[in-house]
Amino acid sequence: MRFVFFAFFSFFLATHAYCKEPSTSIEDKNLRVVPTDVDSAVVNDKSFATFKQLNCKTRDVEVVLSISDLNKTWFVTTADGCGWGAALAPIWIIAQTNSQRISLLLSTGGYALIPSNIFHNGMADIVISAGTSGESESKAYIFDGKLYVPKSRK
Repeated sequence: MRFVFFAFFSFFLATHAYCKEPSTSIEDKNLRVVPTDVDSAVVNDKSFATFKQLNCKTRDVEVVLSISDLNKTWFVTTADGCGWGAALAPIWIIAQTNSQRISLLLSTGGYALIPSNIFHNGMADIVISAGTSGESESKAYIFDGKLYVPKSRK
């Protein structure tokens, strides 16, 4: 019995950092028109080329991922389901540092952003989740000081 309790408790501790509710998703009711400089960072990136051909517009919601109150971060996707699959959409994470520099931190696809309580280089680790028809998948990312990169599984 002790072993079962220990195994369950260990699993809980190991996964707790990523068991938070999503902070936002591609269907978030708070998605709004993207500020011009944030929009430029997305639409001028090569990852937006296909969506540009589809005449997609962007929508965003500000999310808190930085330790610093001086930095802003946005979750960006395309408006009105433009270019989406079944509950799967393009996602960009954009940041503005206290120096006012706008940077693309991540370009991926998924459904929701789940921030962690664990930080690397001043930014929260994140999970991008996706799922359809009862199947779900997620990918964890850490901030390497410049970009969000896939978290290696050790």
